Amino acid sequence: MPHYIEHGPYLFVHAGIRPGIALASQQPYDLLAIREEFWHSAAQFERVIVFGHTPTHRMGAAPGEIWIRPDRIGIIPERSTDFV
Repeated sequence: MPHYIEHGPYLFVHAGIRPGIALASQQPYDLLAIREEFWHSAAQFERVIVFGHTPTHRMGAAPGEIWIRPDRIGIIPERSTDFV
């Protein structure tokens, strides 16, 4: 299974990417486990990064809602720690 999928303006990845590192140079661990360093980053990404891994309420979304920024979309709205 690939660590990420590129589709048009979107990049689908499990957890996110490390800001400042080219996509081809990303480490698998970051793609699968990065959290705050990605979603708190002021970096602007060339693609819209669609990711899960972190429940969106931990990023400031209302319970049950997705988390949306111009270049990032968090899609795990559950409050459960099953996804942590």
